[in-house]
This record gives sequence, structure tokens and C-alpha cells, in this order.
Amino acid sequence: MIKTIIISVAVAAISACASGTTSKPARTVSSWSPYDANTAPVQVAPFKYEPAGRQEFVMETYKDRKFDYRSFCTTATPHCDPLKYAEYVGKRGYFETDSPVKSDSYYNYWIVVFENGQRLYYSTSKKYEDRFFAAQFVKLEIFEKNKADLEKAKREPLIPGSSIYVVGTGDNVFIVGTGEFRTYKLSNGASIRVDQLTEFRKLARRIKPFNEDVLDSLTRMEFQIDKVRNVVFVKPVFTEKEKKEPSVYLYIAATDNNATLRFSLKYRASSWLFVDSFTVAADDYRWTSSGKTRWSRDNGGGDIWEWIDVTAGPRLLSVSKRIANTNESTIRFTGRQYYDDYEVPAKAKADMLKMIRLYQHIS
Repeated sequence: MIKTIIISVAVAAISACASGTTSKPARTVSSWSPYDANTAPVQVAPFKYEPAGRQEFVMETYKDRKFDYRSFCTTATPHCDPLKYAEYVGKRGYFETDSPVKSDSYYNYWIVVFENGQRLYYSTSKKYEDRFFAAQFVKLEIFEKNKADLEKAKREPLIPGSSIYVVGTGDNVFIVGTGEFRTYKLSNGASIRVDQLTEFRKLARRIKPFNEDVLDSLTRMEFQIDKVRNVVFVKPVFTEKEKKEPSVYLYIAATDNNATLRFSLKYRASSWLFVDSFTVAADDYRWTSSGKTRWSRDNGGGDIWEWIDVTAGPRLLSVSKRIANTNESTIRFTGRQYYDDYEVPAKAKADMLKMIRLYQHIS
């Protein structure tokens, strides 16, 4: 029985050859192109990622990302299921062309190719000419520059003599739309904005004599840079809740050659008090401001706030030390008809002491 089957197959093969019939050669098609007309390829060629000089990008990275990547679809539409963040984070891709392949009334559509072989439409609003505007990816050249800058920053301490180093990137790695790193993470657990690193180091080098604890405190403060006035403001960090409450704090306004300590006091409530003076009660100590200080006022969102922001001269510096170094500190805001008391929290006292210490080392 077996011999009979073998002979039959052989005969059939010989007959096919004799008749001149040949089998159709296997066609080679790409495994990644959804636009190939052949839906049943015989042979599949392996995908090769070949940008060939075309604009490349890298998918953005976030530490605690809650959303997936949108605007990537298999058809020219702005709405479809997003790409999974876990599957595409950090992946490279490139644009097939430098101009849209299709447009409608509201969107431009580009074809992008990912390194995993997927070829998709990417939609952008016609309101913006730049296809990278508010994109969830960054240009490859910017990404590589950021990595090189990070490695350079990691090679040296924050300032000479310090044991604090840059060790990586912060929680949100990229600034959306620019591709630049947002923050660097430091070895002491603090973070610093990348665009403020140069000014930070310049100010930190003024800590005389050098003190690691003072530098550590500085890394945990808020930096605000006024490029027009060439002033760096160093302030305590406030939570969103604290910003909506009364406050008292010291901060530093530093130029290249000078540093000034300033005193800020704010009353915040739902109705006006029209504050014109304040009294400090710190344990047994009492001090009342003069009525000559001009109070600023503003309102919004159902709240009002009244405040002063003045140079902390010898008298206010002494008052600030009293506030910060006592067990119970109360500030009474006195208005035209009424008054309101504010119990200074422990965090505010600690922030004042840290700012005084920093000012003593850099002034």
C-alpha cells in the first residue's frame, strides 16, 4: 500500500513537468504595511526600521502616566483607541513625509512608522503648523541631547565640595511640546528644574562658609527667576491648600552682587477686613506694626486677599525670629472695624528659620 502511494505521487509530479506547468513563485511582501493590496502573502519579509534621514521621534516618558498615547489610528481619523503607554513608552518612530498625506476641515494626517513595524496615521489640529506642538513624543535629536546633558550633569556634584549629585530625571520627564527635560532628581531626594540649574548653582556657590545642610535646604525651596530684572527669588514651597490660607514667610531676592531678605504677610478670607496693621503675639512677646505700611488687595473665586511684601530690616528680622522660635505664635490682622487671628503653623516657623540661615550664609 505504501509503495503504491509513493509511485502515484511520483507519477503526478512527472506529469506536471511534462506538461510544462510551473508553480507560481512566492511573493515577498512586508509584514508591516497595512496598505499592501495582497491580503494573503505567501512569504513575509522581516521588517527593517530604516528612517533613511527622515524625521525621527521618541515617545514621551512619564513616571506616573495616567493616559495612553492618542491621535495614532489605522485610518485617517482623529478618534480611535489610544496606543497603550506600557507598550510604546520610549519607542522610536519616524514620519514618512515632511508634509501631511491627507487633510480634512480640522485635521492634518501624517503617516508614521514605529520601530516595531507598525505603520499608522497621526493626526494634528490644523490650528497649529508644527506637528510637534503639544505632541506626546519628542524629536530624536532633542531626546539624545537631553540624555547627553543629563549624563554630563551626573558627573559632577551640584557645587564643588558637595555630596549632592544629579542622579536622574524627575517625575514628569518631558515638558510637553518642547521635548526638554522638566526636572532633575537629586541624590538627597529633592528635585530641581533643568532650566534653573545654572542660576541655582550660581547662588549655591555663594554659601559662605560652605554648609551642606544649608545647601540641602536650598534644594527644597522654590526658585523663581525674573529674567527682565535679573533677580532670583528663593521662597518656601507651598501646597495648593496653603496658598489659599493666610501666611507669613521670609524670602530672598538675589541679584549677581546682592541679596535682600524680604517679609511677606497675607490675610486671606471670604470677606474684606481692610487690614491696616498687625500684631505679633509670640509667647510673652508683643509687637504691633505702624499704620504707615501700605496693604495691597485683590480678590477672585469668591475669596479676598490682603498683603504686605516689604524688606525685612533689622526690626522685622527680629520680629520674624520671635515668631519662628516660640511655641505659640499668633498674628492678629486688624482692620477698620474688626480683627482676625492667625495661628502660625510649625511648618511656617521652620521655613522662616531655614530662610534666615540661608540669608546669613549668602549675604
